[in-house]
Amino acid sequence: MSRKLLAGLLRDDDKKYYSVKGEAGTGKTLLLYDTVRKLPENVRKCVIHFGRRTPNIDILEHAIPCTDIITSKDLISKDMLSGYSYILVDETQRIHDDQFEWIIESAAVNLDMKAADSCINTKIVMFYDCEQILSRRGAETGYG
Repeated sequence: MSRKLLAGLLRDDDKKYYSVKGEAGTGKTLLLYDTVRKLPENVRKCVIHFGRRTPNIDILEHAIPCTDIITSKDLISKDMLSGYSYILVDETQRIHDDQFEWIIESAAVNLDMKAADSCINTKIVMFYDCEQILSRRGAETGYG
């Protein structure tokens, strides 16, 4: 799975959206961080991480070149997603509707930039589990 996903992401084509579906505990988050680690070092990457920002997230962010890790709670504006070549979203099923729309819009906006001097064809990978949903408390606090 990881080789196939990585090959698709590295392909120079117009495919913008990828999804990885799996049940809890099947390694989706591990696959996400393994994938972002193997993407080109010289392009901007964004990981949207569901949950609290921990020291381990800071370690990962510093260990993977040109990568920003934003928690879903800290994602408060679509402007935060501009200029990335790759956006990888963990626990996509748990993000809020407006955040989901910002992610989709960011690929369209960055693709429109192709006409300008800076050519960014943003590719988005969404990792999700259809069986897990956001609880009422999680919707209010930003945590599951």
